[in-house]
Amino acid sequence: MNRNELCVAITGATGLLGRTILLEFIKRNISDLSRLKLIIFGRSTNDAALSDRIHHIILNQAPTYCKTDAEGQDKLRSFCNTNISFFDWDLNSPIDPMDERIRKIKHKRIHFFFHAAALTDLRNSPNAESKIFTSNYLGTKNMFSIISHLQVDEFNYISTAYASGSISGNVYPNQSSGNFRNPYERYKRTTELMTKDYCHNIGIKYRCLRPSIICGQLIEEPIGYTNKFDVFYATVAYLHKLKSKAKIPKNEYFTTSLRLRFGKNGSLNIVPVDYAAKIIYEICMNDHASESCHIVNPVNTNHTVCFKSTLSALKINGIKMVSKMPSNLNLSEKAYYKYVGKVFDPYVNCGPLYFSTENINDILIKSEIQCPRISCNNFLKLLNFARDMGFRNRRT
Repeated sequence: MNRNELCVAITGATGLLGRTILLEFIKRNISDLSRLKLIIFGRSTNDAALSDRIHHIILNQAPTYCKTDAEGQDKLRSFCNTNISFFDWDLNSPIDPMDERIRKIKHKRIHFFFHAAALTDLRNSPNAESKIFTSNYLGTKNMFSIISHLQVDEFNYISTAYASGSISGNVYPNQSSGNFRNPYERYKRTTELMTKDYCHNIGIKYRCLRPSIICGQLIEEPIGYTNKFDVFYATVAYLHKLKSKAKIPKNEYFTTSLRLRFGKNGSLNIVPVDYAAKIIYEICMNDHASESCHIVNPVNTNHTVCFKSTLSALKINGIKMVSKMPSNLNLSEKAYYKYVGKVFDPYVNCGPLYFSTENINDILIKSEIQCPRISCNNFLKLLNFARDMGFRNRRT
């Protein structure tokens, strides 16, 4: 796809996948950044304006991600000043179609609109459900009230491979069992269907992108980078906290007593965020026909690999993998199953899932981009970065 100008709109650009999609578009167009125009939808915080947050990401991460020299960094600064429009808005708030912010961008032709903004909360509670309904479902409906006044060629909704619900075996890109582990999955699926209908009704090309469990970077520097430590990171963070509370230096071994339940022969599909962004770029720029695509690792990671790598990285003894829920829990086990296990348990104690990518195999082959396997070595790289960051989420 050759374009004299490429206009990309993104929500959730301060999140992990959203910012990496942003960086990937910059990287692929670094030789001629003048052709790339960005429209960033997001909100300012008490600490920083939206423009400052995005400029910080680009000026601090893009030089490394894009491997630029001094001249390239000058181009990035110029790009920030001239090629980015900002739509400062809280997604959870309805907006007047006559709003001045809409008027300022309605004349621009947007080639790709990525809706990556979402609340990720895997808890199964009324409070979590209320927040997810407001942010992920109603927030997307609010976005439609803006898009209907814009010139959008293609709308890409970032969903999750786990919108398939509770299922095992082979899973196809638009498949869903209708039986969900939590409100997050259910509203992702509901929003997929709502978005598809909306786009078809107004004549916008629709695509649903379904990444699996996203981890830090394993292709681009810095290796292991992520600004968010959730899902499988949460279990590791709990163990890290146990050791820290015991005041054991990180280079010394800590012995505890903990039985963690993992499904026998189970596995997780973990995809590096930079690989995900690269494949998303390829799918869009090659104008692929598929409406729904899994953005996943071709190889699942066995729980044993994760377990052994975690104990090695954190230098912890006395933790056992068990296949059944243990009885007579000690205090550390009670805390784990109350705060971490009840969220993570449905994903590690089910049959393995194999997310099909048959419909985009042509893109995967043509791109020649190899997905890093989550081997013991690579899992250690992810955990070492997380440990160095203290497992603290970074909000830009």
